[in-house]
Amino acid sequence: MQPHSMCAVALSNYIWYANGQAGVDYRVTVEFRRHDGTYRNLKYRCTPSLSTDKSRLDIFIIRDGGGIACTITLDKRGAEGSEVSSSHSQQHVSGLREVYNLYKGKVKNGMHYNSLMYKGFEGELITQADPKKMTMKTEVKVTQDRYATINYLIIID
Repeated sequence: MQPHSMCAVALSNYIWYANGQAGVDYRVTVEFRRHDGTYRNLKYRCTPSLSTDKSRLDIFIIRDGGGIACTITLDKRGAEGSEVSSSHSQQHVSGLREVYNLYKGKVKNGMHYNSLMYKGFEGELITQADPKKMTMKTEVKVTQDRYATINYLIIID
């Protein structure tokens, strides 16, 4: 899962289940080690807006220091544990849609569709007391027929 998509997943949990506010600018950090061992620390600016019925969340995301802006739209189909589908406003080589089940503090059964790089993912809050810090695991393609699981830390400021 792309780092900017992880920002959207973490913010969806924060806004829908931890009383985070839409219409506020957030800074989100994504930290990880790539499969080759190199460390990455990426920072994003995110501005979420929530539909009146609270079933749709649009998040405008841009990486600090430049990058292509993208709006990710997340649609939640019910109560806690229900399926969330996210789509991207920009064309990405790594894919355009993620589907997952969102629980308070957890992401389960995540799958990245139409992707050349990513497959399954899951995540959870480090502690329920701090809904701004989430760990995620995602399968990333490292060769034509092999995926590696990469661990990520997502921090919402």
